[in-house]
Amino acid sequence: MLKLDIEGAEREALEGFDALTKVGCMVGELHVDALGLSPEAFYSAVLPGLAVTTHLPEPHRCTFTAVRR
Repeated sequence: MLKLDIEGAEREALEGFDALTKVGCMVGELHVDALGLSPEAFYSAVLPGLAVTTHLPEPHRCTFTAVRR
């Protein structure tokens, strides 16, 4: 289980995280305005192999859960 709440540095942290393939479940907050992409584009690019659900979408951030397929 990985909890991610790093105030806008989600992409940098996850793109360099070599052990992501070992994560079975993740919850976190995503700062959409800091990413420059939609949540769906972020999930597809950075969280391959995880089924992601967005919760509480707001204009600038949302929360999400991700589970290994």
